[in-house]
Amino acid sequence: MGANQSGESLTASAKALDIQAIKQAAENLKERVDTYEKLVVPDFETCSKLSRQLVGGKAAHLSTIATLPGINVPSAMVVTTTAFVKMCEDCDIDLSQFDNHKVGSGAPFDALKEAREALLNGVLIVSDEELAPLLNKNKRYSVRSSGSSEDSKSASFAGMMKSILNVEGTMEAIKEAIVSVYVSTFEDSTFTYWNKHRNLGSSIYPRMAVLVQEQVDSRSSAVVFTQHPSSDENPNKMLIEACRGQGAGIADGSASTDSFIIDKASQKIVSTALSPKKFHVTLGDGPEGLEVVEDPEADKESSSLQPEFTVEELSQVYALASALEAVFGGHQDIELCFDKDGKLNCLQSRAVTSFASNYKPEIKKKGCWELESAHFGKAVPKLAAYYLMGMLDGCFQEGFRNAGALLDYIDVYITEEGWVYTCPRPVGAPEEPSAAPPAMVLKMLLAVHPEFRRRNQNAKKMLEGRLWLEGYKEFHEKHYPSLIKKNVDLGSVNLEELDDTALLEHLHKTIENARVMLNEHHRYTVTCLVPVGRFMHFCNVKWSINNLEAIRLLSGTSPASMSSLALHAMDVRKCVLKHPDALELINKEEAGQTELDALLNRDDEVGTCMKAAYKECRLRVLGGYTHLAATLSESPELFMSHVRDAVNGPDVEESMAKAREAVAKVRDEKVPEQDREFFDILFEDAAKLYPVRDLRALCSDSLGLGVLRLPLLEAGKRLHAKGKISDPVDFLFIDKDEINSFFESEGPNAEKEAELKNRRFYQETKTWQDTSRFIGPKAGPPPDPSILTPACGEIASCVGAMIGNLFTPGTDIVKDENVIQGVPGGASGMYEGFARTIKREHDICEAKPGEVLIVTATSTAYNSVIARCGAVVAEVGGILSHAAITSRENGKPCVMKAPHALKLINNGDLVRVDGDKGTVTIVSRDHARVSLFGCQDPEGNSFFGSFNDGIPFGASYAEIRDSMIRMSRASIATTARSTYASAVDFDPVIAEHTRKKTSLVFM
Repeated sequence: MGANQSGESLTASAKALDIQAIKQAAENLKERVDTYEKLVVPDFETCSKLSRQLVGGKAAHLSTIATLPGINVPSAMVVTTTAFVKMCEDCDIDLSQFDNHKVGSGAPFDALKEAREALLNGVLIVSDEELAPLLNKNKRYSVRSSGSSEDSKSASFAGMMKSILNVEGTMEAIKEAIVSVYVSTFEDSTFTYWNKHRNLGSSIYPRMAVLVQEQVDSRSSAVVFTQHPSSDENPNKMLIEACRGQGAGIADGSASTDSFIIDKASQKIVSTALSPKKFHVTLGDGPEGLEVVEDPEADKESSSLQPEFTVEELSQVYALASALEAVFGGHQDIELCFDKDGKLNCLQSRAVTSFASNYKPEIKKKGCWELESAHFGKAVPKLAAYYLMGMLDGCFQEGFRNAGALLDYIDVYITEEGWVYTCPRPVGAPEEPSAAPPAMVLKMLLAVHPEFRRRNQNAKKMLEGRLWLEGYKEFHEKHYPSLIKKNVDLGSVNLEELDDTALLEHLHKTIENARVMLNEHHRYTVTCLVPVGRFMHFCNVKWSINNLEAIRLLSGTSPASMSSLALHAMDVRKCVLKHPDALELINKEEAGQTELDALLNRDDEVGTCMKAAYKECRLRVLGGYTHLAATLSESPELFMSHVRDAVNGPDVEESMAKAREAVAKVRDEKVPEQDREFFDILFEDAAKLYPVRDLRALCSDSLGLGVLRLPLLEAGKRLHAKGKISDPVDFLFIDKDEINSFFESEGPNAEKEAELKNRRFYQETKTWQDTSRFIGPKAGPPPDPSILTPACGEIASCVGAMIGNLFTPGTDIVKDENVIQGVPGGASGMYEGFARTIKREHDICEAKPGEVLIVTATSTAYNSVIARCGAVVAEVGGILSHAAITSRENGKPCVMKAPHALKLINNGDLVRVDGDKGTVTIVSRDHARVSLFGCQDPEGNSFFGSFNDGIPFGASYAEIRDSMIRMSRASIATTARSTYASAVDFDPVIAEHTRKKTSLVFM
């Protein structure tokens, strides 16, 4: 086997299957029927004549494949859905209660639990006489789910229903496995998934058939996507992920995998990504018939980086996948394996399921438009469509021009529905460029075109003078304080004292102010992008430090990212820690308005410090980039929790010192001595400008939007009091030109109010997956920096490194609904905790310490919330998006580009976030839990507790108990799993220890 197969062509085996003959064989299959007199179907030949309502989706697909010439499928029998229905009837399980469950409402957990218990205590209807002739006690079998709705084009149920491998061929073992599969039909996760997708497929709850198939002892396995999941970046490409042993290791992430990308047009291997084969899954006595095996030789380079498949085997896989794609008429997700004799077996094929929408909104402007989901994961309200256009009012364009970038600006278009799309506008390019100009043309433009020459001179000045340092000084001395003052002055108006005319005048001022703030947000964007991108670029090309490793070196340099109090956080911390009585007030459980008033009314330095912080920070919105997000002034309890986090959080100076120790270690290990001075300059510049990225927003739009929100709420309240609208919150969905008319009308206007409610419903229910990612032709790649002048090329590399790791969309492909594969973006490590899904802006107010935030994306408004959470999962964004930056600053694992996390994870689900592998595992959907807050050790030291604070992942309960009592600052959420106490069996040692000081909160 060659160590690198990239660039190699597939062999003749890629065309060994006669696709036309295979398609004809599939077409010759007779129409499937809905009746069968027996409960067990003896073979695939018989199964191919029966409907999926009888044999389920998986068996129906495999029976079709088994009839095709040249394709091998392990033989099997099928226990029909009729047997499942009869057993449910025998166990008094009323299936109609699930069929008729209200669409979109929560799962009927009690009924599901009763159904599971009834089946476990019931008797399988299938007789021994039917099963016995089809079993061989000397063989092993895989017992697999084949639900009636499973593996459909609209819903896969991947990872939901149970499959048990390596089952003995005895009657007792097979029957027990069949019942286990039946039970999985009534898991909470199965019902939740079906309930969300029932409008796309069958409205009837799945009836379960069971596939009993001869077990293959796999040498190697693979999962194939006949169209690469990232289809926009990889058009007409096939993805093959391979592992040693059983393929279950690919889905759950337990096996080391190789990835191969094949171009379908040229039939060449265009990309190969190999991994050390340290772990693989084999048949064994573990859960579901499997065991994870570690290879002690894997660390030896000679064996660890050999590809799992040869080019010949990849060619066979390609041929099989291409044939199945042709037969089923769409992109396929295929599972297959090579047995110990080298024979290729097809184990499953289903349509690739995607939540992506085919809806394409209208854009009345030419360009290569892409959905801007990194900041706007939902449609924005009408009013936002006005002030967000402030992003085009000059500052962003000025920044690119002054830096010498050949990107003129990023154009913005907001559709009628509120979707935000962006389009890069290169200098001098037509409105719909198909690709960058040829190298010779570009070089000529740089030499003779006036604007290109100016850009080159600006790039030279920027790099030679390190002009970002001047920008840094100007930002802190002038820009930041002036914008803070402008927003605070405008936000300090007493709205209740204004009459309606004055209120409307003030409201329109705040709208214009919001637009100005969106423009000012971008005045220093390029200033802070370039030095950080430059550090990443040179780390990568000179010292082989990858982007994530490089950006993690900047952790600890942006303390403002750790709190919504921004630059006030350090002052508040230093001040309060000198006054024990103030500290006691802040740490009081459920501290709110009373405690806040007491602090603000103090006449000492605490009062002065708190007044300054509250005057500014109360105006800051708590999530997103529109006025729909609540302000801190609307929740005194939340404001106090942010103060508490700032006071009790890590010492900023200590954090920065630790960060620099990590930098020094990498510098000494990876940077040659002659390069270290240059490395130090790059790092210091990046570290200095890195915090500006968050501070830009904290002084501009995050305040400006709060300043706008408050008079909008006041106007809505007045209109409600006058009987003109039924819900004051609806007024947040007003358009700029409609505001005055609501006040001028004599009474309620049903038509206008209905329009507001329709807008609100659309904004609250639609997400970025409900619209198209691209409108118009797709933009070509930017020019290769190596063909530009040295200065323009370096600036292009810097800007490219930043933008490429900031505006990173999510994917539409879900391989397993219980294991979400994203990319690592935060701190290293693993965290397990309860999910807090943020689907609407105000949901952020419900987040509790230690929870795992599940979001589309975040903004600076999330700073304090991320500081309090255990980990972050974001559907979109890269390692330089806000969620990733703030997670790293707070030492939290973070997974970016987690496909459909908000659809697959529910509030209260127990999830495990792996910050190194980029995976999110739904461990349990059990919603019962107990949380501990405000615990104190025997010396009176408060602690909260998390895995990152000293409790090792997978620790025994005794270890956790001892750690909880021992630690002085930690955070822990207890669950009903084996490693923790349940609400009923709470450990008496901890109970006694915490009885006087701790509140047990049941959620």
